[in-house]
Amino acid sequence: MKVKNETAPNRFRLDRFSKTLDSGLKNLAMAGRGRKQAISMASDACLAGLSLWAAYSLRLGGVFSDFRSTWYLFLLLPIATVALFSGLGIYRCVIRSINNRLFKQLLKGTILSSLVLLISFFLIPPDRANPRSLFIIYGLLLMISTTGVRLIWKAIFDEGEKGEPTAIYGAGAAGHQLVSLLSASDLHRPVMFIDDNKKLGK
Repeated sequence: MKVKNETAPNRFRLDRFSKTLDSGLKNLAMAGRGRKQAISMASDACLAGLSLWAAYSLRLGGVFSDFRSTWYLFLLLPIATVALFSGLGIYRCVIRSINNRLFKQLLKGTILSSLVLLISFFLIPPDRANPRSLFIIYGLLLMISTTGVRLIWKAIFDEGEKGEPTAIYGAGAAGHQLVSLLSASDLHRPVMFIDDNKKLGK
């Protein structure tokens, strides 16, 4: 019987950064679920504001600075976005987990946030012309940024350190498929293969 250690390739390790940054990242990784959710909410609120600013800048072809007539949008959208994401259960997911379900919820949330922006144009029109395509650009930027932050979070904080260590019997194709399935969850952490075929251990 051959035992083959399973290592996770291409994972980011916290010890690749400076000691100060490592310490901060480790403290963040060890933070409670409530604190991580609060950080995630604050991050999404900031991303909503930045996405709106970037949408204005891209659509108008220059750095946007007319906050006097649009300030309420920069106040309304971050709050609405966090409320919508919370209602869709996005903050109940594992913070560094990104899967099809979470992706779909993020897509729904960004669409709804874009609709809030569009409705605001009609209910409380700003003292300036606003292209209707603005809400589409905003939605795309918000989707890319909120998904990207979660992918970066997952890459930095090695998910392989979480979950119950698990040995998989069978180092063939089926065993590797099982590794992929288990790696998508925090419940199990594949650490080795066990197989009677010694050739598979090489």
